[in-house]
Amino acid sequence: MRTRRGRTQALLVTATALALALVAGCSSGGSAAASSGGGAAASSSVEKPTLNVAVVPALDSAGFFVALYQGLFKGRG
Repeated sequence: MRTRRGRTQALLVTATALALALVAGCSSGGSAAASSGGGAAASSSVEKPTLNVAVVPALDSAGFFVALYQGLFKGRG
């Protein structure tokens, strides 16, 4: 009985992952096709949106603070 439950859970996880992959593929494919429809008329510059990040000064955020203090974010724009 335990094996049947494990198979059911595995099937549920697989179906959920497949559904999410299909949704992500459909949503990104549609917008990419619409935005690149201009071909040569499309701008070749890279879009740089403003990004706000909220970080709690905890041990698991150490990588963020190291990159911030070493100027790695400024180096990437």
